[in-house]
Amino acid sequence: HTRFGTLSGGQRQRVLIARALVQDAPVLLLDEPLSGVDRPSAVQIERVFAELQAEGRALLVATHDVAQARAWDRVLCLHGGQVAFGAPGTCLTPDVLTQTYGDELVVLDGSGQAVTVSHHHHH
Repeated sequence: HTRFGTLSGGQRQRVLIARALVQDAPVLLLDEPLSGVDRPSAVQIERVFAELQAEGRALLVATHDVAQARAWDRVLCLHGGQVAFGAPGTCLTPDVLTQTYGDELVVLDGSGQAVTVSHHHHH
């Protein structure tokens, strides 16, 4: 009995995902589905995504979260056009992420592996 506009960002995100699921579509297009969602909720949502994939449904997920993108079967990196497409291990490299986000935005861990990108990316 709560109005949508009074919900927290994470609660709103869960409502929008639930609304998409109720439609029972074979393909779901999700834009930043875990944005604003706490970690326990994100884990639960990721489980639902795995169940949907097991049912044969396609999930197209837009995200700037490189760690989240690593969990998917295929990744498409865009910057004014296609930069890379394929398995996360071959697409989410420092070189591809630099082409996608720009030189100053790729953050590397100690091994040189790209792990995250600054949220200052402009569309």
